[in-house]
Amino acid sequence: MKRVYWALFCIVLFLVACGPRVSKEKPRYKKLCKFQVNRALQELDPKRQGFLSWTSLEEPLKNTLDYLERIPNREFFLPGLEITTSRLKQTLLTLIKILPKLDNNPYLLEKYFDWYELEPQTFFTGYFEMDIEASLKKGGKYIYPIYGVPQDLKKADLGRFHPRWKGQVLIYRIQKDHIEPYFSRKEIDSYGAIQGKAKVIAWAKDLVDIFFLQIQGSGRLILPDGTFKYIAYAGRNGRQYISLGKYMIKKGYITKKQASLDGIIGYLKSHPGLLPDILYVNPSYVFFRLSDHGPCGAIGVKLTPMASFATDKNLIPLGTIGVYDVDIPVKKGNQVKVKGLFMAQDVGGAILDNHVDLFCGSGPDARYVAGNLSNYGKVYLLLIKENKQK
Repeated sequence: MKRVYWALFCIVLFLVACGPRVSKEKPRYKKLCKFQVNRALQELDPKRQGFLSWTSLEEPLKNTLDYLERIPNREFFLPGLEITTSRLKQTLLTLIKILPKLDNNPYLLEKYFDWYELEPQTFFTGYFEMDIEASLKKGGKYIYPIYGVPQDLKKADLGRFHPRWKGQVLIYRIQKDHIEPYFSRKEIDSYGAIQGKAKVIAWAKDLVDIFFLQIQGSGRLILPDGTFKYIAYAGRNGRQYISLGKYMIKKGYITKKQASLDGIIGYLKSHPGLLPDILYVNPSYVFFRLSDHGPCGAIGVKLTPMASFATDKNLIPLGTIGVYDVDIPVKKGNQVKVKGLFMAQDVGGAILDNHVDLFCGSGPDARYVAGNLSNYGKVYLLLIKENKQK
């Protein structure tokens, strides 16, 4: 076992010494002045976000506050900004308190909160609650396993080894006297690498459905008797996420115009002979748990359509709130500007740096928006002003 920990230390040391130096512009926060905040507040509208009133967000905000109450108090060191769990709690408490007045006076958001814009512009994608046909027992057409978290999956907090890697987690497995990356998608699905190591929580009819359930991170299992079970994200294998759409465009399977969710799924299901090789391009793999309610995010609360974000928690910590501004695709190729409130309630393997994933809800309309949202927009983090804290 000592050899295992020594190997882990050597890997971290190598990463620190030889890790890549990225030259692209790094994300950062910039505090806005009063004039900039008032300009950003223009056109803030709950109806464009799908709510009759801002009071519709009272319960989701309270659920987010409950999450912050459950976790230990800590500081978040973000680029250009340092915040504490205590300040996040006060931010949520104040927003909940002023919600009934917000419809008539959105400028209360300037009175009570400091605004921090995330620069450069944020890249927006979308996800939705996916329904797939499944059974809790194997048999008939239900032959593809949906796995829970494997027993041999290990995690290491790299921040304990070097401050440069604060917030980074290494996911691995132990192989005899050394550590290895956790099994890839191909090893899991083709070679049965985790059979007997992970509980099968359900069985699906279609491997493509499981793949895209993993991309969405949560969904519903439609059972043979017509009832359903919610399924929620429980963990991942730590491998790099590789975009299937980009790979398929590069190989000439689809065009850029066809690279929507439905376009990719349609191609895969109509070309079963190519299926394994294409899916295995993405080695990332997601594990699930059954849930009594849903859809659920990483903080264990129900997601809210057009308001819940999946974020890189090292840049937009879970439990934070703010305002976003982005063009949303609607059917017939049109787009509408949506400027509304958000809550950081989820994470995703492909969500890194200033990239957010907007939860779009369930049903055909949500599926369309999620499958076609690929725009740059603005994200503003809200924090209660120092002089407004209790």
